[in-house]
Amino acid sequence: MGKRRRDDRRGKYKQNPWILTILGMALCGLIFAVSAQTLGERARTAASGDLSSVVAKTVDDVAVWEAVASRTQEQINNLVKREATVPVELRGDEALAIGQDDIKGSGLVVKLWDVQNPQLVTSRNLEPDDLVVHQQDVEAVINALWAGGAKAVSVQGHRILSTSQIRCVGNVIVVQSKTYSPPYEVAAIGDIAQLQEGLRKSQGVQIYQEYVRAIGLGWSVEEKAALTLPAVVEIPKLSHAQITGDGGNGGQKGEKEG
Repeated sequence: MGKRRRDDRRGKYKQNPWILTILGMALCGLIFAVSAQTLGERARTAASGDLSSVVAKTVDDVAVWEAVASRTQEQINNLVKREATVPVELRGDEALAIGQDDIKGSGLVVKLWDVQNPQLVTSRNLEPDDLVVHQQDVEAVINALWAGGAKAVSVQGHRILSTSQIRCVGNVIVVQSKTYSPPYEVAAIGDIAQLQEGLRKSQGVQIYQEYVRAIGLGWSVEEKAALTLPAVVEIPKLSHAQITGDGGNGGQKGEKEG
C-alpha cells in the first residue's frame, strides 16, 4: 500500500506535457510579437528618415534649377535689349517690304475724285454717299496694283506697308493719321502692263468704274516712265500682349512695344 501511495503522490504532482507546450508556444509568440513591433518601429523610423532626405534633396535641386533659369532669363533680356539698340541694316526685299529706302522706277499713277455736280443727288435720286470716293475705293485700287505685281505703292505720298491705315471720315480720308481731301493719288512702281492688268481684273475697280460712267466719279490712270516713292519717315513699332502683375495667376495683360 505504501508503494501505491508514493506512486499516487508522483502522479498527483507530475508535470503535464501539454501545459509545457502551451506555455512554450505563448512565450515564443510573445517574443515574436515584441520583435515584430521593434522591427516595425525601426522600419518606420528608417523610412521617415529616407523620405526627409529625399524631400531635402529635391528642394535643393529645385533651387539650383531655379537659379539656372533666372540666369538664363537675365541673359535673354540683356540680349533683347542690346539687339533693340543696334540699328538694323536691311537690303533687298526686306528693306523694300518695310519701306526703309526710296524706290525708283516706272509705274502708274491713279487718281480718284468726287462727283463735281452735286445736283445729281436730287435729279437722279441718288444718295450723297454715291457721289464721293470712299475708303473701299482707294483700297480696291491699292489691292489691284499689288495683285499686278507692284514693288511699292503709295497713297498721297505715304508708302503703304502691312501696318498702314486708311480710313474714311465723311468726305475725306485719313492716311497714317493725316487727313486728305480729293483728288486721291495712288502711285505704284512695277511693270506697267501688269499693273494695268491688275486694275482691269479687280472687281472693286470694275464697280467703281461703273459709277464713273454712270454719274461721273473721277478716275484717271497715267503711265510714268520714272517714279520715286519715298521711304517711310518712321517705321512703325509693333506691340504685343504681355503678362504683367503676378506672372499670369490672375494678373492683368498689357501691351508692350517691340
